Amino acid sequence: MQKDGTWGIAQRLPDYINTPEKEESVLIHPDGKTLYFASRGHVGMGGSDLYISRMDANGKWSKPENLGFPINTKYDENSLMVSPDGEIAFFASDREGGFGDLDIYFFEMPEELRPTKTLYFEGLVYDIKTRKPIEGEFQLIDLETGKEVVFSKADKITGEFMVSLPVNKDYALNVNYPGYAFFSQNFNMTNPENLEAIHMDIPMVPLTNNTDAIVLANVFFDLNKSTLRKESFIELDKLVNFLRENPTVKIEIGGHTDSRGDAAKNKQLSINRAKSVYNYVIQKGIDAKRLSYAGYGSTKPIYSEDEIANMKDNKEKEEAHQANRRTEYKIIQ
Repeated sequence: MQKDGTWGIAQRLPDYINTPEKEESVLIHPDGKTLYFASRGHVGMGGSDLYISRMDANGKWSKPENLGFPINTKYDENSLMVSPDGEIAFFASDREGGFGDLDIYFFEMPEELRPTKTLYFEGLVYDIKTRKPIEGEFQLIDLETGKEVVFSKADKITGEFMVSLPVNKDYALNVNYPGYAFFSQNFNMTNPENLEAIHMDIPMVPLTNNTDAIVLANVFFDLNKSTLRKESFIELDKLVNFLRENPTVKIEIGGHTDSRGDAAKNKQLSINRAKSVYNYVIQKGIDAKRLSYAGYGSTKPIYSEDEIANMKDNKEKEEAHQANRRTEYKIIQ
């Protein structure tokens, strides 16, 4: 499906996957890169066998690999279904010992044949002031490669969405809708622990000059430096596009630090970081008259020192400090 809602032209997979015989029962796993299918045309154990092919970072599919015995037999196996975590799979077979013709079987997927584990990412997009559901358009981008992993829209009536999200990646989330400031969030899925799903409600802020500051969650700097890391360019290009699509909007870019360290140095660091974002946006062709920047140091924290002190978990405390270290933009006209 294309971004305008139409379907693209179907493309045939390579000859080393397709054969003159039957390829059928296709499953593309929710990880988006692991393909399972049944075939009678590849070297196998007889009848229809089950195979796996994986897509690499360049979009090329690997040569099919037979899932092997005892999953495949001299009888027909097809219709493989694999769970989102990749651990359990179901298939149909007419092997001996069944109740007649095709029966349904399940097995634990061998580690080397598993796809990338995926979680369900679900939630609601809504107007922060009226709570009205919004058909927000959102994308998830792999911060390491800059490639779009998920593009979708929330339901136009309910504002709800649900997509699959492969783990072991660091993602930028961006949500857009005409007449609203774009929303961003960061998902570090490199250590998903025992998560089964992620729920997030996404408040969209209308474009008015009394808009609260909006965090640019995917703007990153090295420790105690103001040089933008390359992972930030995805988010900042979104900000540039937002300003191009809304040519009357003017913004202030604000830098913030946590409360640790020298206050004067923190203040200067926050100014320098805001200026780095300001310069990047200007270099992309946005008129400097539409922009300003300011550094606030640790004077406008999301979490106060008392709130952090009362947190019992060190991880929670560090996440609070991290939330205080942020770059924002605020619509001023």
